[in-house]
Amino acid sequence: MKLKLILLSFFLLISYILVSNFLFNPLQMKTDDYPFHLTMIAQFAKAIQSGDFPVRWANGFANYGGAIPIVAHQLTSYLGAFIYFLTHNVLFSGNMLFFIGAFLSNIFLYIFLRYYFPRLPSFMAVLLFNFSSYRIFNIYVRGALPEFFSTLFVPLVLIGIYLICEKKELLKGFILITIASFLLSLNHPMMLIIYAPLFLSYMLFLFFNRRSFRYIFLSGLAVLLGVTWASYYLIPLLVEIKYFYYGSGINHFNWNQFLTLINYFESQKQTLADLKQNYDYQTLKLLNFGLIESFVFIMSLVTILLRKFVRQRNSQKQSLIIWILIVGLWYFFMTIPASKPVYHYISVFQIIQFPWRMWTGLLIITPILFAYLLDSYSNKVLYILFIVIILTIRLPHVHGNNFQRINQLIYFFNPDNANGIMMQTVWSGDPKDYPVKNRQSEIIKGVGVIQKEVVKNSQRLYTIYASKDLRLIDYTFYFPGWHVFIDKKEVPIQFQDPSYRGIITYNVPKGTHKIRLIFEDTKLRLFANILTVFFFALTSGIIILIYNYGSAKSSHRPSRIQRIPNARKNI
Repeated sequence: MKLKLILLSFFLLISYILVSNFLFNPLQMKTDDYPFHLTMIAQFAKAIQSGDFPVRWANGFANYGGAIPIVAHQLTSYLGAFIYFLTHNVLFSGNMLFFIGAFLSNIFLYIFLRYYFPRLPSFMAVLLFNFSSYRIFNIYVRGALPEFFSTLFVPLVLIGIYLICEKKELLKGFILITIASFLLSLNHPMMLIIYAPLFLSYMLFLFFNRRSFRYIFLSGLAVLLGVTWASYYLIPLLVEIKYFYYGSGINHFNWNQFLTLINYFESQKQTLADLKQNYDYQTLKLLNFGLIESFVFIMSLVTILLRKFVRQRNSQKQSLIIWILIVGLWYFFMTIPASKPVYHYISVFQIIQFPWRMWTGLLIITPILFAYLLDSYSNKVLYILFIVIILTIRLPHVHGNNFQRINQLIYFFNPDNANGIMMQTVWSGDPKDYPVKNRQSEIIKGVGVIQKEVVKNSQRLYTIYASKDLRLIDYTFYFPGWHVFIDKKEVPIQFQDPSYRGIITYNVPKGTHKIRLIFEDTKLRLFANILTVFFFALTSGIIILIYNYGSAKSSHRPSRIQRIPNARKNI
């Protein structure tokens, strides 16, 4: 118990050190992605307070609102919103998610490493993982909160696979894999493509070790079901992205973003600092994997080859490292120009946008290899040397630049699109070109008066008196799912008038009327919701079957006394 408390304290400490420069800082780091993620936290909080769940519409986004929650990262937005309800501070909510992601990923990775390695090597491997170059880059340069947060679910899936295949704890492993896969899908679907080779290779490794197909099948089924739980989000994301400039047929894979060996072996002394001052994806010479990580990878490869050469007994641990090295080489290959044909012919990989994003997979690979090296060359001097290296090379980079004071109201109402024009609908223009309005609705033709106005996140209620036929505008960018009802009868929406491009307008006849505008799920979203419920029910049924199978197996297993010959005589 005392040792567990010491380990917990250690993980809390290193996680805090990683984010301490901004965790309680009232100023926001100036990074490329972070303002958008903070905006999503605020928009989700505002929508939930308005009674929306799941959140599909953000009324304070991009001047006249948008359906950005349909395609935005779900998990960090929801979690950040709930933290906001406790703290009433959007920036601190986002900062806390970085800390929570660091802390939990450290713990879960340590648990997985302990299945194969002693305590101290696992401990040091987590230290390397926590202060890895790419993690620092994701926090202090990119502000890529969902991508950073995704690393905590990867060891959970690996732990679940181990529980099923090695410990035969089918129920616990199945539930763990399903939930982790579901949360990973909600958090950052793109990461599913990056982590899939790691999950698959680990399953294959255990299959060739145990030759038990049913356990591998059960593990794969759990991953698949976890992904299908997220159907309510993934299906609209994949289909309705076409309504945005981003999804209007343009290939967003950056073919000029491949890396060279320089990015793996260049000194890191100035690179991260330079990137913080001048953040530019095109400045690839400033991106690097990290000399420490590259050294670990090469030394692991050399160690395995030497042990093969001297014909040492091929232990399960060595077999695991061989598999891990193969996957690591795959990730390395996918970052260099030689992999272009793979991206070309297997277009699903293009979804990751930047080939250097494959470093996310290497984040998990490297600490496993490092734990193996430390276990192979057990020497206290190595541990001390490593700690000194981390303190001198990595800690100077654990700080942000260009902090600025931001009024958090900007997260609740953006006159501009916080994610860029590419995430604007194709039938609307740049939100900056539209005037900011103090009222939600206005009469643009005819004579009348808006007597009552109730505005919620995804719903408006108006009482209108029209002395003659009117045309009303609701300062809302149209998206499929918006409906207008006049006295409970639906009327057509116009949104392609060049004078009011992309904005909801509609006609109102003479008289006094009750008008209701509401953003509802389309048939596609309803179908996706049904799929989520169906697969959740299917998973529940499978869990019951696994539980009954385990109970039946236990009941037929002889008791300890029965298994000991002449047990009763010996008592």
